[in-house]
Amino acid sequence: MTEPDLPDPLLELAAAVRELSLAVKGKRGPTRHDARALLLPLGELLLGGREEQAAQALQGLEQTLEPVGEAWVLAIQEELSLACSEHVHSVDPRYLSHPRYDFDYTLAARERLEQRLAAAQVLGVPAGEELLAGVAQADERLKAAISAADDS
Repeated sequence: MTEPDLPDPLLELAAAVRELSLAVKGKRGPTRHDARALLLPLGELLLGGREEQAAQALQGLEQTLEPVGEAWVLAIQEELSLACSEHVHSVDPRYLSHPRYDFDYTLAARERLEQRLAAAQVLGVPAGEELLAGVAQADERLKAAISAADDS
């Protein structure tokens, strides 16, 4: 059995940059959906050691976004806020103690959060300290729950 073809993050990033450029040229402000579409593949490339390819794919993006700079920053911040909040709420102790809690899903979602955080940092829009503190606390709860589940 062969594995399904996984999407290439470089192609996804190039598509996200094109869509964002078209939105700006069409006078539509960027949204958190635009931010997500760009942050995830960018973060995957960055965390995968493909920084040079990511930088090439982002060439010209800053100039494209100049007319909507503040809206772009807000779109990234909204996406980060929602993703961080989702992680924090997903590791609520009431859920973690459920016998069918899906640790694999949570760990995959945490990886996508890390992609967002890495990409936002490179784009000059790092997550706020309060968000990061909440994520760190959630990570500790998750780590303890995984350890407890492994001991069972």
